[in-house]
Formats: sequence, C-alpha cells, structure tokens
Amino acid sequence: NHAAARAWWYAMIDADFSEVWVLEDHKQGTAPRILGFTALLIDEAAWHHARDAVLMTRAQKIMRLLRYPGRIWARIRYKFMLKNAADLLDSTQEYKKSSELYLRYAKTVEDPAEQATAAFSAAEVLRKTEDDRAIEAAFLSFVGKYKADPEQAEKVVEAQLRIGQARAGRGDGKGAVQAYQESIALFQARSLKVATEAADYPAQAQFLISEYALSELLDFKLSGRGKALTKNAKLLFDRVVEASKSYDAVLPYRRIEWVLAAMYRRAYAFEVTAIK
Repeated sequence: NHAAARAWWYAMIDADFSEVWVLEDHKQGTAPRILGFTALLIDEAAWHHARDAVLMTRAQKIMRLLRYPGRIWARIRYKFMLKNAADLLDSTQEYKKSSELYLRYAKTVEDPAEQATAAFSAAEVLRKTEDDRAIEAAFLSFVGKYKADPEQAEKVVEAQLRIGQARAGRGDGKGAVQAYQESIALFQARSLKVATEAADYPAQAQFLISEYALSELLDFKLSGRGKALTKNAKLLFDRVVEASKSYDAVLPYRRIEWVLAAMYRRAYAFEVTAIK
C-alpha cells in the first residue's frame, strides 16, 4: 500500500545500502511492486532532504539499479526532484547550492526553452548573494550560450543588465557601463518592443548610465575667477546637459517607473547646478 511504499522509500534513502542488496531485492520481486509509488515520492523526499547531498547520489543509484518498465517514468520524476530541491534551497537561502542544482536540472531536460529557463535561474538566484564575481560569471555563461538564440532575447538583454550591476557592485564602473550599453544594443538589435516588460531592462540600464553622468556633475567643483571661472562654468553647463540628455534617453522605453525616476533625477541635476 501507499504507506508501505513510503516507508520503503525513506528506508532506502536513509540506509547505507549496497548495490548487491538492491539488486537482490529486485530479483525477489519486491522492488517492482512499489517502484511506481517510489517515483511519485521522489519529489516529496527531495523537499524533506534537499540539504543532504547524499540523497541525490542515492536516488540516482536506485534508478540505475532497479530494472523495471517504469524506470523511464522514475527518471522523469528525478528531473523534477532536482528542480524542486533547487527551489527549496532558494527558499532556505542556500543560494549557491540552489544554483548548482538548477544547472544540473538544465542538463537533464530536453526542451531548449526549459533548459534556458533553468540556466537563467541558476544565475538569477546568485543575485541574492554578495558574490558579485560569481553573479557576473553566471550571467556571462548564460549570455555566451544563448546570445544568438532569438527565443531567449529578452533574457539575454536582462542578463547584460545584471552583468553591469555585478560589475558596479565591485567598483568596475567602466565595465558596468559597457554591459549596460550592450543590454540597450541587444534590445534594439532583437527588435523587442517598448512599453513591455522587456523594455524594463534597457530602461534601467540607461538610467544607471545616467547616474554615472550625474555623479560626475555632483563631484564637479565650480571655482576660479575671471576667465577660469567662465571656463569652469561652461564645463558645468556641459555636464548638466550631458546628464539631462542621458536621462531623456530613458523616456522612449515608456516604462513608468523608470520614466518617473529619470524625470526626478534630471530635475535634481538642474537644481544642483543652479546652487553651485
């Protein structure tokens, strides 16, 4: 019955069993009778034991050794076990382990779209850590694999934005701007639509580029007398114009959050200039 199958499954994953014992159990006819229940319980076992890496090895061993017509079904369920375990590790804040399992899950599925989603999740979950280098590397890996895939254009545009943010997080402003510009260029090259969720990424990228222009304006010190003051005043004016134009470039994407943010920061740029 179902209860017996449950008890058998947990005994299998918790016991330090040998391959011979499993094979003998199969020959006696007991394993095939409950393998159907076993396949169904893989997901549940993963949720309860996701932190135990031994579970993964043992689950693989069971499915490799048990020869039964339902073995293909069991392997399919194992794929979902990996994803469920990755989701669970995400919810328990074990982000790097979660990322590893998403990548393993991506290798088990045949659907290209599902592979891409899993690979992107492996990178996305790392954004919850403070490891900017790992975040950058994960998204770079995604871009390297899917940049030429038109079906993954939106994710690649977002990935470039995340690469820029990771670089900014470790103080690489120049590298960050390059990644932001690449996000914008890819959005345009793939003919993605403005006023859609996909437009959030180039809009944010352009906003963050503008923040660098504003930072230079804020750092500028208006000083000197006579011709020197006139020259510095022109430099100040040029910088506020540059920042203003940069923020204006956010508006065409028609994403209200970034439009409002850009308008506010542009006004702030002029306010700062007026009081310098």
